[in-house]
Amino acid sequence: MVQVMAEWKRDDYEKLYKKLEAISSRMQLRKAIDIAAKKAANAGVKASKRRLVSYTTLSKDKIGETIKAYQYGSSLGRVTGMRISDRPRPLSDFNYTPKKPGKSKLPIMVEVYKGQNKQVQGKIDTPFIATMRSGAGHTGIYERVGDPRDGKPYRPRLPIKQLKGPTTVGMFKANEDIHQEVWNTIWHSFEDGVEITLHRILDA
Repeated sequence: MVQVMAEWKRDDYEKLYKKLEAISSRMQLRKAIDIAAKKAANAGVKASKRRLVSYTTLSKDKIGETIKAYQYGSSLGRVTGMRISDRPRPLSDFNYTPKKPGKSKLPIMVEVYKGQNKQVQGKIDTPFIATMRSGAGHTGIYERVGDPRDGKPYRPRLPIKQLKGPTTVGMFKANEDIHQEVWNTIWHSFEDGVEITLHRILDA
């Protein structure tokens, strides 16, 4: 799991209240902090999706399944941010060729990161593309993992194993700049959003 968060401490609250006490009550300021915290967490989620989509071939929907916004604490000590948590993803979640199962002799190529097309290498046997009969008929990249018979270069049809790629967490960590960018998005959205939201509450 990876998480990026911004923390609003009691000192931050008191400094802002002293600045704005002439125009607002503590109750109004706390309400503004609560609203701004939620918006900042969602801004962090959007920034993470945008960056991951920009340099990986994983779809926005699949990326979104793994990223969650969160907030906890009170207005006097609020923590807001986003977290990513998932398992290794099937290689077929990324761009790959050829697309259809068959007896093609072409090597299977997978592009996890945009512009980095690589040939898939099985750990035990030659990888192949197949569509499962069970469930929704998932098409994936597999290899046979049964033991060869009598020492011959032959493996039984079953069992097979689906080949996996990196997690969303791993792809997030692979880009050194993304963590800082998402943190900046969350913090500035939170810090600027409190005053903006407060003025909207007062004008309502």
